[in-house]
Amino acid sequence: MALGALMALRESGVEVPGEMSLVGYDDQDALVTRISPAITTVRLPFYDMGRWAAERLFGQGVEGLATRTYMPCVPVLRESVAPPRS
Repeated sequence: MALGALMALRESGVEVPGEMSLVGYDDQDALVTRISPAITTVRLPFYDMGRWAAERLFGQGVEGLATRTYMPCVPVLRESVAPPRS
């Protein structure tokens, strides 16, 4: 989605990050680091999410699982963001 947004902004003549900052989600680093500007993202902890799910499933089954569980997702700063203009 972020790559599509970057392409649409370019086609519209909007400079990233000069006129607009862009942030993606899930950190597909093999993709977002090979374009210019490299896209800032929020990294999802895929390994930890899978491990947590497997431990819960094999430990207690699906009964009794919380409806929501939160895990930290860290921002990965790259070239597609800039401070606001004054």
